Amino acid sequence: MKKINLKKYNKIIFCGIGGSAVSGEIVKALNYKKPVLIAHENLPASVNSKSLCFVISYSGNTKETLKLYRQAKKKKCRIIIITSGGRLSKCKEHKIILPKEHLPREALIYMLIPVLEILKIKLKNPLKIIKKVKKINAKLIAFRLKNKMPVIYASSESLKVVAERWETQFNENAKILAHSDYFPQIAHNEIEAKLSKKYKVILLIDKETKQIQKAKKLLKPIKIKLKGSALLEKILYGIYLGDLVSIYLAKQKHINYKETKRIKYLKSVKFIN
Repeated sequence: MKKINLKKYNKIIFCGIGGSAVSGEIVKALNYKKPVLIAHENLPASVNSKSLCFVISYSGNTKETLKLYRQAKKKKCRIIIITSGGRLSKCKEHKIILPKEHLPREALIYMLIPVLEILKIKLKNPLKIIKKVKKINAKLIAFRLKNKMPVIYASSESLKVVAERWETQFNENAKILAHSDYFPQIAHNEIEAKLSKKYKVILLIDKETKQIQKAKKLLKPIKIKLKGSALLEKILYGIYLGDLVSIYLAKQKHINYKETKRIKYLKSVKFIN
C-alpha cells in the first residue's frame, strides 16, 4: 500500500460498529491533530472528498458498515478498508486484509496497528504492554464481580474508550448487563445515584485528582491504576485487562464466552438500506 499524504485531508472518519469501531474511538481519545469522527450508521454531512475514511469490519459483511462504505464512495472520500474477508475484501479501494482465525472482539490489535501506522501515531511495543497485565489480577477482579452488575468509571474523558470497552466485553463475553461513564461528567449528575449491593464500581485511573479521591470514599470501588508511560499504552493496558476480566467472569459462570446467539439472531433480520 502506498504512503498516504495526510496533508491532503482535513478530517479522519472511522466507519464501523461494535468492536470494529474501537480503533477509531482510541484515535479520538488521543486528541489527534485532525478532527476525528466516528460513524456507526450514517456519515456526517461534513464528510467530503477531503476526508480520509477508514471502513472497518472484521467479517467484511457487517450490514451497517457496508452501507457506510457506499455513502463514503458517493461522497468521494479517500477510503481505506480494513477487514479479514467478506464483501468488503472484494471492493476496489486500498485494503488491509487481516488474519481470519479470531473473533472480531479478539482482533482489536490487528485492526488498530494499521491505523496507527497510516496516521503516524507511535506505539513502541504492544506485546510489552500486554505482558504487563497479570492474569492473576484479572481473575481476582472477576471473582469480586461474582453476582454483581459492574459499573465502570474512567477517571478522565480520555479513558472513556476503556470504560466503554469493559462494558461491551462484559455484555458480549460474560452475558451480563454493565454500565460505564467517566469523570468529570458523573460528578455533575450520576454521582447522586445511590447504588445497592448488587452493583460493584470499577474505577479506572490515570491521574488521581482530589475529585477522584473524594469519589473513592463515596463509591468504594475496585481501583485499577492503568500502567504505561503514554496515554495510548494506558488505554491498551486497560482494554486488555478488561477483556481478560470478562472472559474469566464468563468461565466463573460456566458460560461459553465465544457464543453470541442473540447477536446472530438479530443479525439474521433482513437489512433495509
